Amino acid sequence: MTLVNRQCESHEDQLYRQGANMPTVDSHFDADTARYCRQMLRIAPQRMLANQKALTAFASPGAGAANSLFTFLAQRFDRRISSSLP
Repeated sequence: MTLVNRQCESHEDQLYRQGANMPTVDSHFDADTARYCRQMLRIAPQRMLANQKALTAFASPGAGAANSLFTFLAQRFDRRISSSLP
């Protein structure tokens, strides 16, 4: 979203982050989306399972798709994994 001539433009990236209420970063390493996704793959399943009881207590934002916030998040995570596979 913040590429200029297929290169990351740090000033544009910082402006986008501010507009999306995200913290600014000090380097391209910190803004690396591939790194973010790898971390998400590593952390998300354990975190969702650890918080399953609390997440199950909340209604799904998409009632037609899931019966609780837990199943909604699990389905979204599963779809993201499936769509990233070759």
